[in-house]
Amino acid sequence: MKVLAVCDKFKGSLSSVQVNHFLEKGILLKNGKSEILSIPMADGGEGTSEVLLASVKVQKRYVDTIDPLGRKITAWYLVGEKGEVYIESAMICGLSLLKAGEKDPKLTHSGGLGIVLRNAVQGGAKTIHLFLGGSATNDGGAGMAKELEVIFYDKNGAEIYPAGGNLKEVERIKKPENRDYHIHVWTDTNIVLTGDSGASHMYAQQKGAKEGDVEDLEKGMVHFTKVVERDLHKKGEHLIPGAGAAGGLAYGCMVFFDASVDLASPFLFRLAGVEKALEECDVVITGEGSLDRQSLTGKLVSQIAVGAKKYHKKCIAVCGQNKLSENEWSDLGISEVFAIISIQPDVNRAVSGAEEYLVQIGQEIAERYTKNPKV
Repeated sequence: MKVLAVCDKFKGSLSSVQVNHFLEKGILLKNGKSEILSIPMADGGEGTSEVLLASVKVQKRYVDTIDPLGRKITAWYLVGEKGEVYIESAMICGLSLLKAGEKDPKLTHSGGLGIVLRNAVQGGAKTIHLFLGGSATNDGGAGMAKELEVIFYDKNGAEIYPAGGNLKEVERIKKPENRDYHIHVWTDTNIVLTGDSGASHMYAQQKGAKEGDVEDLEKGMVHFTKVVERDLHKKGEHLIPGAGAAGGLAYGCMVFFDASVDLASPFLFRLAGVEKALEECDVVITGEGSLDRQSLTGKLVSQIAVGAKKYHKKCIAVCGQNKLSENEWSDLGISEVFAIISIQPDVNRAVSGAEEYLVQIGQEIAERYTKNPKV
């Protein structure tokens, strides 16, 4: 029996490698004859660089930059054999860089990512693969653009360093015309930029926004898009699927740098050989920390489920907690969901003991599926 384990990280608890490992341990305890193929995976957010390191011949390049609140940090990106660059934005402007009390998308910005991009361009990069996900920002990519010679002015003609909370003050934009590099943006979600299903309404609260802040952030973003349309003659980009990824970083890349935008998972799948593994396995296990509404917007679990359905393979999801209805996850092509919270209702204990509970879940999966994958 061949089992493919291709799980995302359990955010704040376990890496993708660890999730796969403990599931494998449980499966083998119950059915030692199972053949387990474990592929660490990410969706463009945290952990993407580890997937790239395991899948592509690359070297690390370190650079001094700033975090989402403007504090000095050192980050790194990857350079391939042909000079192509791979950058995980979560390392530079990710939510994980901030303490709980520091999270505030009105104040955070993506300037640090702009500094890293500038370093890559100055180093001769012509092709840049930029992975978006897990950001602490909601600035439409304006902070990033500021560090790449795009200038933002207020109504008095004074320059602004844009963040999520002051996009409403941007009244004029000027950007340089000549660029000799191309950015491929790979996102963790296919949401649009504005509206009820856009960046502010979908993600700002988990980035620290209070309920009353969300509408202010949305109004600022809508105002910002109108200035972009007038000054840069870019119309409709805010409605393109994926534009809202990472607080609108994808949108910023499109309107300021003419970037292409696609979901990261299929690209990472190709690099890591997931397609072949899906074709050859008998049972697929995927998962993430929380199955919820966001999982339906092109996240890793949904992409794996689609691939499993393509090859008529049984797909099982494992998570810390499941907030989806049975109709929602079965519509994705998932046969069953195993949630740690169903074993241990205490959230703190569920997180601290995730390894033990994943081993238990692995045993249950082995008992129910590896002996007869058609169950």
